[in-house]
Amino acid sequence: MIRDRWLWIIILLGAAVRLYGLGSRSLSNDECQQFWASQGNVLVSNRDITLDPPLFAMLLHVWSLLGRSETWLRLLPCLLGILGIPSVYALSRRLCGHAAPARVAALFFALAPYPIRYSQSLRVYSLTLVLCALLPAAWLAAMEESSLRRRLQLALLAGAGLLAMYG
Repeated sequence: MIRDRWLWIIILLGAAVRLYGLGSRSLSNDECQQFWASQGNVLVSNRDITLDPPLFAMLLHVWSLLGRSETWLRLLPCLLGILGIPSVYALSRRLCGHAAPARVAALFFALAPYPIRYSQSLRVYSLTLVLCALLPAAWLAAMEESSLRRRLQLALLAGAGLLAMYG
């Protein structure tokens, strides 16, 4: 995956469309609530304000210590959205066993409107998309090679998935 030049081109293309206009609009009410919920005790305030699981609020809490501009805050889901591109590639590569269909899947994900929109929104959705690609890829890897490392990866991703999205 690291040596696949086409994948890197797709990642750069996906990064460009996600970063374009990242700070051009103000935070919406939902995004403001997400930010407020991440401040203070995220286990309590996140549950009371957004009803979302705590993982994204915890990440946002740490991220907001480095800056609080709208562009900076939205950069976290943007980076997660960019990380979703190689995650989809990894899942597709596990399923197909070939690079070409995995590249096509990564390209579709890189240019799909909803993942782009989620990457530019201060909400949990881009994290959820990454985990939705990584979790089945890890499960397939654990089914092929039943090592302790693979099972720990699977357990950590499953736990992260539960802490990222309930529904």
